[in-house]
Amino acid sequence: MHIRNIEELNKIVKAISLNRMSKPNGCIERKEVLKRIVDYTKSVSKDDESRAFGLFLKKLINLKENVKLMAFGLGTVCHLGPGNVPINALYSWAVSYWCGNTNFTRISDQSSQTMKRLVDAICKLTHSNGDNEIFVSKMSGEIFLRTVSYYCDGRILWGSDAVLGKIKEE
Repeated sequence: MHIRNIEELNKIVKAISLNRMSKPNGCIERKEVLKRIVDYTKSVSKDDESRAFGLFLKKLINLKENVKLMAFGLGTVCHLGPGNVPINALYSWAVSYWCGNTNFTRISDQSSQTMKRLVDAICKLTHSNGDNEIFVSKMSGEIFLRTVSYYCDGRILWGSDAVLGKIKEE
């Protein structure tokens, strides 16, 4: 789900935190969703950014298949992506999703059109699997964190020392 305003985000955050949003029966495994995202990056994307993300997902999927790895989720995780390399938010989202978390991911307003299309595809694919993956744009990082952070079990923050210092002060 792609959210663009604070009222909608507040409603969704509270619903997820109260477990009112549940998965329907017949959901495919998250690995299959990640494979579909890989297929999307191969078929639609011509840019290096999306192809690199697709290769990362492919390695992530293979890692879980080939290595006895104990990966489990914390519950709900928020991701504050960097403004200078917007795609990084999707990398942290992918690992967190793969571990079984529900995620609130803020993507930078500076994201390319290709990345925005990729986020839209991710939203459709995860939603069709019954997962409550929330992507937020058009909102400052401070407002996003103030709204979501209280309800989250984990936080992944990307940014410079100055940005992270400002967040710590709040």
